[in-house]
Amino acid sequence: MTLRDEAALRDNSAHTVASATTTFRGTGLHRAELPVRNDVCELCGNHCKLSVATVDGEEVAFGFLCGRDWATKSFVARKPGPPRLAALRAGVERTAIGALPKISASTLAPTIGLPAALSLIEDMGF
Repeated sequence: MTLRDEAALRDNSAHTVASATTTFRGTGLHRAELPVRNDVCELCGNHCKLSVATVDGEEVAFGFLCGRDWATKSFVARKPGPPRLAALRAGVERTAIGALPKISASTLAPTIGLPAALSLIEDMGF
């Protein structure tokens, strides 16, 4: 980088636009004194062990297991997410087994059993 490039960068940095909507704390945050205290959330059964830091007079917390925010002073119910694939598979297997025709003991033919190979054992539902 030449001296002319450095001068151009300094001139451009002097014309930065200030925005009141940003929450960026700046690159000098690592030099600031940040008191951190420990707290335990009692709003749900998780009893989250929180770390609460004071940054520029504002408290910022992390360590929540239930999904709530530091500003929310009540329990946040978990939103139902996408269905688990194991539960979907178990439901389909129950439906398929129920749809199989019933075989009487008198119509049984000889049965050939194939051992479950190690590569197939993970696909078997127990």
